[in-house]
Amino acid sequence: MKYIWVMIFFLSLFQPTQAQKDSSGYREVSFGMKAGFLSGSLYGKDLHLLSAGGYVKPLPGIFAGITIQSRLGKYFGLQSELSIGQSAVMLHLLDSNSNQLYNSRFKSTYLVIAPITPTLYFHGFRLSAGPYVSGLLHSSVEYKNQDGQISADKSIFGTATSPGKFRYKIDAGIALQLRYEFKNGWNLGAAYTRGFIPVIEDPRVQHQWKIYNQQFNLFLGYQWRKR
Repeated sequence: MKYIWVMIFFLSLFQPTQAQKDSSGYREVSFGMKAGFLSGSLYGKDLHLLSAGGYVKPLPGIFAGITIQSRLGKYFGLQSELSIGQSAVMLHLLDSNSNQLYNSRFKSTYLVIAPITPTLYFHGFRLSAGPYVSGLLHSSVEYKNQDGQISADKSIFGTATSPGKFRYKIDAGIALQLRYEFKNGWNLGAAYTRGFIPVIEDPRVQHQWKIYNQQFNLFLGYQWRKR
């Protein structure tokens, strides 16, 4: 959560900048901000290795980011985005003492960069699709101890000396986004991302667990445009 507040504070330091626009009325570069709610999840054939029965329940999270839109014509442009978000999912783990399943929160905080995303413009709608890369800033999973108490274990983040079953620090994949921008600069949107790099690394086995990130989010944004 602290990374989210740092990002929001960072965004608040920016002063609104005027977009650069040429005489054609279509070519422009504009700066924007966005924030909203996300629903992270996992997919892949090896989910049962992380959670009993492959059970994964998305939990709500939040994110915030900055965007740069480079409109190149009436219907086409490029978008760049930098964001930070915290997501969580609920897993089912087996208690070795009682042999019963219990709920465990699996949390992740990522810094996400989408450097060049082709964007189609149609009236107020913006449809974007392109690659992203992200870096894992923090991760934890809840375990139940011998006393039956559940606490967050941050060691799953992993270090160079970790024996195995720790988090990959990099993810990459594809991001799809649809937003509607009002004439006053405010916009509403939704996005879906799908990762292609396993979330768990285990150097003790030959084949990594085939478990990957996916995420849905809804957001409210504002784009400063030249008046």
